[in-house]
Parts: sequence; structure tokens; C-alpha cells
Amino acid sequence: SIATFKRIFSTYLSVPPHEYVLRWRLSEAARQLRKTNKSIKSISEIVGFASHTSFNKAFRRIYNCSPSTYRELTMKRFS
Repeated sequence: SIATFKRIFSTYLSVPPHEYVLRWRLSEAARQLRKTNKSIKSISEIVGFASHTSFNKAFRRIYNCSPSTYRELTMKRFS
């Protein structure tokens, strides 16, 4: 059942399935922010966000900064 799947998934990975998928999508977005010159809007669409606003909000929640700040900080760090 779905409830059993969610319980077992959460037990083994310490996060519910939807949070795991969200974090995976945002880690891919972070990788693209570091490695490409694609626009933030384009990256948000590539990783599956329907709204640029919801992408910014989710990214800020996980990375504690906006996608543009993240890009600036990682470019300075890896330059």
C-alpha cells in the first residue's frame, strides 16, 4: 500500500518520499547553477517547477539563499 511504502521509505532514508524527490531536484538545480550559464528560470523549468516563485522558495528553504546568490557564491568559490 502507499502508506506502507511511505513508512518504509521514511524509515530507511529519514525523509518522506516527496521531500527526497524535492531535494534531488534542487541538488540538480544547484549543480546546473554551478556548471552552466542557463538562466535560473530555465533551470527551474528543467528540474520540474511550474513556477519560478515556488522554485525560489524551495531553493531558499534548502540552501538558505536564493538561486542567484548561490550561483554568485559558488562562482567566486570555484574561480
